[in-house]
Amino acid sequence: MKVSLLVIILFWGVVARADEGLQCAQRDIVATLDVHPGLVRHIESVDERVYCLSGINSSPVSSAVVSIIDVRTPESSRVVSEFGVTSLQLEMAVDGTTLYLATDDRLIDVYDVSDPEAPTLQGSFVSEYPVSRLYSIRVVDGVLYAAGSLENERHLLILDVRDPGEIEMIAEVPVPGAEEIHVSGDLAFVAGGADSGLLIFDVSDPAVPVMTGSLEGMYYTARDLRSSGHILCAAMSPGSTRGELKLIDVSDPANAFEVGSIGIPSWPSGMRIANDLAYVVHQSGVEVVDISDPTTPGRVSAYPSRGDAYAMALTPGGTLVYPSVNGTANPVELHVVDTNTLPQPYISSWFETVGGADPMVIEGSVAYVGVAHDDIHMYDIADPDAPVFIGTIAESETRLGDVLFVSDGILFLATQWTAWWRMFDLADPRDPTFIVARQENAQAFGKMGSTLLVGRLGSPTGIQGLYMHSPTSLWPRSMFEMGKVRTLLVSGDLCFASDETSRVVRVIRYINPNQPVQLSEFPIEGVAVAFLLRDQVLYVTDGQKLTAVDVADPSAPEVLSSTPMLGCYDLALKGDHLQVTCGNEGIFVVDVSDPAEHTILAQAHADPWSLRQLEVVGDRVLVSATRGWPSSSNGQLRVYDTADCPNCLADVNTDGTLDLDDISVFVSAFLSADPTADLTGDGVLNFDDLDAFVDSYLSGCA
Repeated sequence: MKVSLLVIILFWGVVARADEGLQCAQRDIVATLDVHPGLVRHIESVDERVYCLSGINSSPVSSAVVSIIDVRTPESSRVVSEFGVTSLQLEMAVDGTTLYLATDDRLIDVYDVSDPEAPTLQGSFVSEYPVSRLYSIRVVDGVLYAAGSLENERHLLILDVRDPGEIEMIAEVPVPGAEEIHVSGDLAFVAGGADSGLLIFDVSDPAVPVMTGSLEGMYYTARDLRSSGHILCAAMSPGSTRGELKLIDVSDPANAFEVGSIGIPSWPSGMRIANDLAYVVHQSGVEVVDISDPTTPGRVSAYPSRGDAYAMALTPGGTLVYPSVNGTANPVELHVVDTNTLPQPYISSWFETVGGADPMVIEGSVAYVGVAHDDIHMYDIADPDAPVFIGTIAESETRLGDVLFVSDGILFLATQWTAWWRMFDLADPRDPTFIVARQENAQAFGKMGSTLLVGRLGSPTGIQGLYMHSPTSLWPRSMFEMGKVRTLLVSGDLCFASDETSRVVRVIRYINPNQPVQLSEFPIEGVAVAFLLRDQVLYVTDGQKLTAVDVADPSAPEVLSSTPMLGCYDLALKGDHLQVTCGNEGIFVVDVSDPAEHTILAQAHADPWSLRQLEVVGDRVLVSATRGWPSSSNGQLRVYDTADCPNCLADVNTDGTLDLDDISVFVSAFLSADPTADLTGDGVLNFDDLDAFVDSYLSGCA
């Protein structure tokens, strides 16, 4: 009876907080929705209603669907209605309860959406020109402004749409390359790229637009324009793999000038502004940039996406909606996000390399990065948020998948495309000097005192032990024959070696460096590509799973846990949190405080990039990212902030939200003596567990 009474008190003590939907800091996605298959072309919002335009363009059939979504309560967002159209819809704008669609056979369709469950077509406008298209549209006070083309020539187009049944084009101004438009007050901004730059028009009389200013130097495509006070924000696409946010002072339209800029990890396609923050949607998700000081914009956070993200909407209440996966065969998943909670991890900076970035190793404040079909490039990472290119290492031609290893001031490079490995002296880490090359096909290195261990791929395969009398004097010491060696890890007199042929991890002792002895081996599911040793626990990633193995007794290793994690390349430790790069899946943050039970705390998706090598640098994580394999590759160094996310005890159903479900699960577990309710971990269910739940719930786990 006493326990039941305490449970009731507990329930009423926390229920007052339940309606807040408290979130753990990493659990920013509060809902997902499926919409019509195909590319999400546009998302707009008015109040707490979102309009999503998605469609398929597979000749000879073209179709599109508008989904109307209610996000008044983000956690229970729902699609209210959908309506299809017969032609491919290109652009969309919403003004109050009226929705405007640019079409491929009619310039504009106008829908009444005052009743979201029954949208109705009110009118259309067909251009007198047979070849017409609108690329970007904005509607202000019954006037539609567009960057479009008539007879294949670009224009600023202005239409009176106050009466949907009698739409009239009231102005046409030629603007070479017109691609994007934005209207703020009495000014219309039209971006024309290299053809015309940025043109500024006075549209106080929409029928007579007058050009009042321009800005040259906009040599690449503008993807979106938005205003923040007297600052015009332009999301630009300089190339296929990167983007840029430019901030332009337009307080004097006749003398507009750029005041600041910041890079975006991949090419952007849209933007929204709220509370001095610019939300820029790009291929990998949504980047959040602080523009309160436009001269020094700073990265705040990011919301990742699985697959290319092309559109988004931001409601006045701070609900962000953007696509998670785009495709032509499956429903598109929309992420509904509470922007009042910042997600982790996020890219705090990035630096584009001239080719695919892999391999990578860090020594001191210098990162050595192999660039596809080029030499090793060096970057000063004293400030990890701003890597600076400082030079290359000659005679070090690399390919994706090569291996770098540093020990005792020497850099070792194994080039898998040739039967050679090389050594470089790092006495001056900014000016390495070539020492020697050896004609052996190597794939892994380890160092044990004066013994260099080399994982050989040639015949015989195995681990070659070399006595390093000096950097130029290497004498054969031992040969431990085994299958192809994928990676090595040395700890004391032990060597952990991945046998790619047998798919086992071998534990080898080198008490006598001339006579290595295998103590044990244990099987793995894939091919072990990375090891990390912590407190006599070996963490192994094999492309299939993350496995923790107790090696306190190296002759009898014991598997403690195994967590499915596909396509992973590298491991690094930051406190109790393991950082794992898993190719296109991105970077994972895994709590390994209990090696017998891993908890994935956060994930930042990287698609269409592949995240490969990583190193912890201070409070940041530096990751090499590659796109393309192997010849037409692009690369980046990405710097992630993977700030710690505390374990959320009260989130007992592990759905990322604190609500009545967690209370119900905890109460049931407590009353049935289920160990799930043992939040203190002392093996006893008592008042301490009740206190732990209440404290955790009320703190919000933020």
